Amino acid sequence: MWKWIIGLTFVSFVFLDAQGAHASATKNFFAAQKALDRGEVERALPMLKKAAKELSHWGIVHLELAKALMRADATSAEIAASLNKAMKLIPNNPRVYELAGKHWLEQGREQKALANFARAIKMGLPSPTPCLQATKLWLARGEVDKPLACLKTLYRKGQKKDVVDVWLARCYTKKGDIRTAATHWYRALPKHQKSVDVLQQALLFYITHIKAQHWRVRKDWKKQIKELRAQLLLIAPPKKKNTKSAPKPLSLAQTSSFFVWFLRDVFPWKLPRWQSGAELLAKGFKVLQQGEATRAMGLFRRAERYLPRWGIVQLGMAKAMQMNGMDTKDIAGAIKRAIVLDPKSPYVHEFAGLFWQGQGKTGRALFHYQKALVGKHPSANACLFATRLWMARGEGRKGLRCLRLLLARGERTSSVALLLARVSAQHALLREAGEYWSQAVPYYKNAVPVLREALMFFAKFKSQQPQRVKVKWNQTIRVIQARLRKLVPNEPDRKLRPLLPSGEGRPLRRRS
Repeated sequence: MWKWIIGLTFVSFVFLDAQGAHASATKNFFAAQKALDRGEVERALPMLKKAAKELSHWGIVHLELAKALMRADATSAEIAASLNKAMKLIPNNPRVYELAGKHWLEQGREQKALANFARAIKMGLPSPTPCLQATKLWLARGEVDKPLACLKTLYRKGQKKDVVDVWLARCYTKKGDIRTAATHWYRALPKHQKSVDVLQQALLFYITHIKAQHWRVRKDWKKQIKELRAQLLLIAPPKKKNTKSAPKPLSLAQTSSFFVWFLRDVFPWKLPRWQSGAELLAKGFKVLQQGEATRAMGLFRRAERYLPRWGIVQLGMAKAMQMNGMDTKDIAGAIKRAIVLDPKSPYVHEFAGLFWQGQGKTGRALFHYQKALVGKHPSANACLFATRLWMARGEGRKGLRCLRLLLARGERTSSVALLLARVSAQHALLREAGEYWSQAVPYYKNAVPVLREALMFFAKFKSQQPQRVKVKWNQTIRVIQARLRKLVPNEPDRKLRPLLPSGEGRPLRRRS
């Protein structure tokens, strides 16, 4: 009998323990949701990760974790893993596919993004975002009929009517249904009186199709054209030319550009090869920024025929290859060719450093970062990434020069000040570290780990400073403590006491 009693007691204890863990994880999850809604990503992220371990069968937890990871600029693999888990657990939730579409769109994977948006639309529209984003992608591909159904649904529901009218007008214009397009333009224009793009598109629509209309319709359209032109003049007036000053002689660049224009328009077959290649190169980078890596790859290859000795062409090809997810050997080959052709370009070495750092080869990455930092104008990205790698090796002092230059130029002030503070503290440059921490703290008001790190530094090294510096540091300590009380109100004070040296300073107490 006593064996049964012991067994039942053990089972009940295990059950109660599991229930308690489940309850605490649920509480953490809801607290993390509230923090995420307030924009406190750094506070919400660890709570969501803990909740995801305890509540691994809850798809909504993985969905919220993916949201937090996206806001925290986490790696694509981490976000994709959370999204995949959410899709498996809650496959009928359209919000999962909406978030997945946003993620893949940010990564430049338009096809994946479109597939996820389309799936969210089929399940029902929790928000207009998937429909509008998918409409942009469909119209870019020339698929005019696909977005009409969801746009009409949004219009019937009254969700974002002003934006939906514009997209319906664009769709019907491409489709050739001019009457319906004109109706939607007429409805959309009063709500977009300050949008230059919309007004210009509407003006172009009316001017293009006015001749094919009935004479009565023409009258209305002419009035509309006059109103649109007047509105555009109010919003974006043309720049006035200074006629008083004497005309300046044409510079060499202006004369050469005129010569190129003359060749292009009058004798197009005599256009210089470098000019054609440069135009293709510029177009390739523009397309690459829009996320169309495959199209950019073709443009770079065409530019390579005209500019076989330009390293920047190979750099563009390497970037397009990486965005397309091609083999690392091909990307490395393109980077090598770019370095051979343009060995002093900081852009080439910066990209090479980022590539090799992503491959886990920090030695190679540091070599290229150092090449990018040569000169009076170091690359900001190369400086920040190289300094972090040097700090991991205990050689953070090497990054002080470029960081100070960036701070003087006002580039990436928040990140630069934080790194300068950490590097100076690592190499016992305490006064400088204190100054840099004072500069960095205002930029990280909501970052609890950074505030704690700063508080630990000031409290630890305060006793080694002269009295004047102590007074300033005490003020900074009070500011940080007050901020931490606001950010973490439920945390007991005893957790913050070890940050102060023993025997110094009063214990932290909540103000009544």
